[in-house]
Amino acid sequence: MTREDSKRMKAVMKGYERKSKLPHYDVWGKLDISYEFKAREFSFVTSECPKITDSNNMALDAGCGSGRYSSMLSSKGYIVIGLDVSAGMLRIAKNSVRQDNVFFVRGTLTNLPLRSHNFDLTLCIGTLHHLTNSYLEKALGEFQRTIRTGGSLITDIRNSLNPMLYIQYRLQDAKWTDVAGLTLKARSMISFKRKLHKFGFKVEKAKGIGFFNTTFAPFIVTVSKAVA
Repeated sequence: MTREDSKRMKAVMKGYERKSKLPHYDVWGKLDISYEFKAREFSFVTSECPKITDSNNMALDAGCGSGRYSSMLSSKGYIVIGLDVSAGMLRIAKNSVRQDNVFFVRGTLTNLPLRSHNFDLTLCIGTLHHLTNSYLEKALGEFQRTIRTGGSLITDIRNSLNPMLYIQYRLQDAKWTDVAGLTLKARSMISFKRKLHKFGFKVEKAKGIGFFNTTFAPFIVTVSKAVA
C-alpha cells in the first residue's frame, strides 16, 4: 500500500465513522495513530488473502462495515458475502462497493444466516473486541460451522498485554455499555489461541500491528486453518 493509498483509506474511514453517532467512533476520531494502525492492518490482511483461480471460491467478510475488506476480497476473485448487523453501514457498503461478485446480508456473528461448510475464507476484522466471552464463543462456533475444512480464518484481537490499550478499554467499557449497549474486550493472544483451538482452528501466523514486538502490539492479527 502506497502512502497516498493509506491517506485516502484513513480519510474514508474517518468520514464514515464520525457519522455513525456511536461513542467508540468518537474516540477513534480523536486518535489519528489508531487509523494508522488500521491502515497497516488492512495492508497485512490483504497480503494474507491469496488471489484465487477457482471462480466458485467463497469468502465471508463478517462485520463488513463500510465494505473495504469486501471490495479487497472481490479483487482477489472470491464470491464475497459481506455481513453486518448495522443497516446503516450496509447501506454505505452497498453504495460504495459495486462489484458483481459481492453480496451484502444483514445478520449477527452469533447466528449467521448462512449455509454450513460454504466458505473457503472468512475475515472478521475490527469486530471481535466488541463481543463478550460467551458471544465470542458463539461467533467462533458459527465460523466453524460455515467454513470448509482446510479453509482460512483471518481475524484480530485488541491485545490486553498492551498497557495503554488495556487501561483505555477498562475505563471506557462500562460507559459505552450504558450509552449504546457496546462491549470492549481486550484479550491476550494465549487466551484467544485457546478459544480458536477449542473450535477447530489452528493458528498458523500471528502478526502484531503497530509495534515491532507482537507481544505488546495493540492489534494482533491471526491467520488460522480450519482443521476440524
